[in-house]
Amino acid sequence: MNFFRRHFPTFARLFGRVQARLESAYQQWGVRRWLQTTYQDARFEIDFGAVRETCRKHLDLVENTPICQKIRNLKLQFAVGVGGLRVIPNASDPAMDAKSLEAWNESRAARWEDWARAPELGSNLSLGELTLQWEGMLFDVGNVLLQKTYDEKGLPKVQTIDFLRLQTPPSMASEEGKTIIQGVKLTTIRVRARVDGKLTTREVTTGKPASYFIRDEFDLTAFAEIPAEQIIHKFRALRPGMMVGIPEAFSVINTVIDYTDLHILEMSASKLAGKIANVHKNPSGEFDTLTSRRAGMKLQTQPAGPGGLVNKNYGEFYDVTIGAEEYAIPIGSEIKNFMIERPTVAQQDYWSLKVSEICAGYNVPKLLVFPFSLQGTVTRADLDVCANAFRGDFELIAGIVREVYEWQTGWAIKYDRGLDGKAPANPLVCVIRPPRAPNVDIGYTAKALQIELQMGITTLQDVYANKNEDWRTQLRQVAEAAAFIKELATEFEVEPNQISSLMAAQVAAGDSGAPEAVPSLEAV
Repeated sequence: MNFFRRHFPTFARLFGRVQARLESAYQQWGVRRWLQTTYQDARFEIDFGAVRETCRKHLDLVENTPICQKIRNLKLQFAVGVGGLRVIPNASDPAMDAKSLEAWNESRAARWEDWARAPELGSNLSLGELTLQWEGMLFDVGNVLLQKTYDEKGLPKVQTIDFLRLQTPPSMASEEGKTIIQGVKLTTIRVRARVDGKLTTREVTTGKPASYFIRDEFDLTAFAEIPAEQIIHKFRALRPGMMVGIPEAFSVINTVIDYTDLHILEMSASKLAGKIANVHKNPSGEFDTLTSRRAGMKLQTQPAGPGGLVNKNYGEFYDVTIGAEEYAIPIGSEIKNFMIERPTVAQQDYWSLKVSEICAGYNVPKLLVFPFSLQGTVTRADLDVCANAFRGDFELIAGIVREVYEWQTGWAIKYDRGLDGKAPANPLVCVIRPPRAPNVDIGYTAKALQIELQMGITTLQDVYANKNEDWRTQLRQVAEAAAFIKELATEFEVEPNQISSLMAAQVAAGDSGAPEAVPSLEAV
């Protein structure tokens, strides 16, 4: 204490200039590990080797790990739906009358559905099936790549391209990292600039794709350069300068590998624990092999004549193990089996932590992967958050579908004679809605939608689109059902409301003089 008082002025002078600093910018040696990373441009950090290795690991996990396959199925179900996305034409033109505009939209919808039955050049998949494939590609490798092309008859077609085939040709390897990034050739422009006080122009390489180099599917040495206008390439651009994407699970791939390794080790311990059945202690520490095998084959038979049971011996030798094994050890020795309580409570909690980390990396709630009991309000909040996460995948796939629709519609306006009448001023407008989000309270949601319909906050088009249905077709079916109910009521001399609750709502609204109530979702 006296030492501190005597030397305190000296310490105060030495450390009087100490300032606060950002601790995260300094390495605490011996406390935390050194991060083997550098801060550089995204196109150099997420290079060809890193992207392909990440995709290789993730594809293996998707193919062999049930938890990854479960999360993949959730993405498919809630991002594009089990039947894929559907496009509803919604062209507009203030100068056209409503009837003509509606007739054109219905005609365009019919022609689009006909084309969407087999829109791909290299397969017979429908557009709905293709959207499921595209969402799977986005999950597996983080990239969706397709080409807008034409078949031998000149009809518009699309062709999905495996991301593996997007590569820089070996003959142009010297341009990799300069004018070509992982098979994407960049646009070069000339801009005005002042150099050494003189106004001049210089060449600048932008981040906008000019063309794509696609390796042939069968000839590994052949490459085709396709203009960027013909390619649709969607991925999550995490940082500026990224030319290709990576799987969304990039931050937890090693965690999933640890999870699978832990599963393998725990399974090995369980097999060893179940393998040992009995331990025999004797002076020799070994089984009497001959006696043991011959005794195991003694059978009791009933002779034909008088007398009791007779033991019949067989001389054959067998080595059979079913379910467990027996061991022999010398007297005084001891063998201890693994505890059968594995995994322990602490191990189970650690497994649960690993699963939670994996779900967080995929941005999917653990509640949907491994359902468990949870308080209602917390569950709704968790599902609302994950609905927006699924919406992110939907927007990427819907962007592809919308671009394909606009491209095919432009061709149809010029060459498709099946369209009804003159094209509207805005013929490319369409509606693409995400599938219904995960929900634990259908009744509550239906009531809220009914209130929104009555207040004009939403429309029937929005409601039907969330169910992946065309509102025009569904309303026509409702009208047909109402007309048929009235015919049945007249035929059998009963009230329409005795046949359907839909007519009961209409009758109640008519008797009260109030406007008809918007039918509930159950009636719709």
